[in-house]
Amino acid sequence: MSFAKEGDKTGEKSTQDSVYAKEKGSKGAQIQIDNQTPPSLVALGGYKPLPGVLRLVIVVDLEDDLREYAQVPFPETYEEAQKAAIDTLGEHMTNPKPANIQLKGISRGRDGQWISNFIRPQDWSVIVAASYCEILVIDKTPDRQTNADQAMEEEDEDFLHGHLWITAGRKTDGSMEWTKVQRQVYANTRQGNEGRPVTPWVNRPTSYQDALKIVLEVMKAQWDIRKKLEHSAGTTVSFSGSNNPPTLPQPQETNKFPVKFFTFPPRNDDYTSQWKPFPEAAYRDKKVWKRVVPAPGEILGVAVHI
Repeated sequence: MSFAKEGDKTGEKSTQDSVYAKEKGSKGAQIQIDNQTPPSLVALGGYKPLPGVLRLVIVVDLEDDLREYAQVPFPETYEEAQKAAIDTLGEHMTNPKPANIQLKGISRGRDGQWISNFIRPQDWSVIVAASYCEILVIDKTPDRQTNADQAMEEEDEDFLHGHLWITAGRKTDGSMEWTKVQRQVYANTRQGNEGRPVTPWVNRPTSYQDALKIVLEVMKAQWDIRKKLEHSAGTTVSFSGSNNPPTLPQPQETNKFPVKFFTFPPRNDDYTSQWKPFPEAAYRDKKVWKRVVPAPGEILGVAVHI
């Protein structure tokens, strides 16, 4: 086992202390160190601790090599050292829990480079006090965004993809009027629409933002839907100006979700005589949205409320 001496900084060689195991009857192997008094320990930057003091260091920014330090009374166990790290450096950790913290001893290798060394928790009292005056604190918390992306991918695997019929509503004289839903495709027509659905047939959206994009695409080709939505928003539109990009109202301080979505009873012959609005939580949370969005083959309603 090697110890980094203060003389290492000036090119002097470090002292090698031999460690050996010796049998002592039924007590088993006993570990002894030749030198009863360990040499003076030195850490990064030439730091030398006071007796009974341990320095903790955590790397805050790898790219800029930014570190934060803390000095604590020398912990008697690995677990006490983890707690001390949380108490002093926890603000620099993603999720400061003992299970997310690994401790490593810092020493100088034979080539003069500083290295980190694994420490088994059960070896703390035997090794650390004699070998290290500085301990590297490692935050092992998995990246939160990676976890979120992985969870979203798993949710998407369970999401039932398919298509929905879409209708637009507008309140007129106190009652809601919806564009007509026709669950059929065009037959032979002069416009060349053969095989196309009469009512827009869209992908089942996975979120509120996804649904808004789909609605804007539908408005480009469906004049009746565009007219309902833009008139509701107070925008004057005319057929001659339909080449202009369609628009939807933007969120306001008093109305964060001016574009609302609705469900209808499944397989109802009177398609749009009854409807139910999405809960506002669905606009904020993808998980809620995926629970309430109509099943494939059903109707999705959209309306502007300002």
